[in-house]
Amino acid sequence: MAGTGRIYVTAVRAVGDINLTHQYDVDVRFDIAFDWGGYNAGGAGYNISCDGQNQGGSSGFNVGSGGGSWVWTNIGGTKTFRITMPTSGKSKTIGFSATINTGVSPPTISASGSYTLGAVVWEHTVSYNANGGSGAPGNQTKVYGAVLTLSSAKPTNPGYIFMGWATSSAGDVAYAAGGRYEADSDITLYAVWKIAYIKPTISDLAAVRCVSNGTSSNDGTYIKVSGKWSVDTTINSGNKATNVKIEYRKATSDTWTTASSTNPAAASGTIASVIGGGNISTGSVYFVRVTVTDSGGNKPETAIVPAQLRPIDIYNDGETVAFGGPASDKPGYEFYQEARFSERIVCNEQYFDVDGTPVKVADFVIAQGTSGIWAYRKWNSGIAEAWGISTGTTDAGGVYHASLSHPFPYVENPVIAATAYVAGDSTARIGYVNTSRTSMEFYVHGFANNSACARLYVIGRWK
Repeated sequence: MAGTGRIYVTAVRAVGDINLTHQYDVDVRFDIAFDWGGYNAGGAGYNISCDGQNQGGSSGFNVGSGGGSWVWTNIGGTKTFRITMPTSGKSKTIGFSATINTGVSPPTISASGSYTLGAVVWEHTVSYNANGGSGAPGNQTKVYGAVLTLSSAKPTNPGYIFMGWATSSAGDVAYAAGGRYEADSDITLYAVWKIAYIKPTISDLAAVRCVSNGTSSNDGTYIKVSGKWSVDTTINSGNKATNVKIEYRKATSDTWTTASSTNPAAASGTIASVIGGGNISTGSVYFVRVTVTDSGGNKPETAIVPAQLRPIDIYNDGETVAFGGPASDKPGYEFYQEARFSERIVCNEQYFDVDGTPVKVADFVIAQGTSGIWAYRKWNSGIAEAWGISTGTTDAGGVYHASLSHPFPYVENPVIAATAYVAGDSTARIGYVNTSRTSMEFYVHGFANNSACARLYVIGRWK
């Protein structure tokens, strides 16, 4: 007589509001079976364990014979175990087992198993994004059903005032620092900023070459600077400019020279100055910088003064030609302005359209002729072809051998196609062909002491 057991979960129920209790009630049953019957009227001691909890008792059983097949009966009925989930957002696998001392054969029957309980989320993360600023508070944990007091820490952003927290990067204020958060969900809060300072404005800034009285001149050695400026008064109605400074430097220098510095104590003004003292080089490019400073900060603006306009300049004994500016001492062509072409441009035999797009051009023959036994032609793409007929007589062994020079050197070993002819021999054949960049050799096999020839076709790259 043999026996076996099984243990299994029959039901799982949440205890109350599971987000608050974090608990499940789990129903477990323990069954045993005998193949040829088993009987204990006095009661057999058993124990059922689940996740460290134990329930036991005594149970009689009367199992009829199955004639070698299992006949099952339950022991102890349904046992309920209350399981507490340890971690928010994570599932839990519980183990369970049971044992009964049958008092018959077999004396002990045991069983075990496991079951995974679904995750329960009762903690939520509130995170903060400074949204362009710095110093956002660290994450906070919101417990289900409780009210979270948001962090009172505030991020910072130079030139801006922190207004509160929004639920999106471009949203309006939804929560104040230190406010209440009641939703049971994860959330990222984004800082909302209000500008605290508006920089001064510089408009219509211009810098041109001129003579000492400010009259514009292409070869002037002075710079006339003009424009307008203003400071913001929407945030601070009493805001005024404390300084307006004009500086200049050569494009090849990192050092600025101060031309003027004034303290207007006004909310707006104009710029009208002639600077440079006659020391502005006609062949150099200059930068002019105007900086307006007020009570909150400053705003610089830069203008460019080009070199003297020269439609064409030739230098370096004619080896340097410049268009639209001064020629340097480096041989070649120099362009200071946009260059426009009405026809295609050819660079290293590659064609380009006027917009710079490569253009595919149909291949064409650029040279053809004859050389010795060869007729040939060369293509613009670099391919070359040659045709020739080599004639002679087979020797006593039935072999005609010839070595030939190509009509011109190839840049790499070409490909050769050859056919053989021997008088009266329809089985004549080419037995061997060898080639190099400059020459080739071949063998014709056929009847001995007969006229022979080879028709040759060679193709390869000549450049």
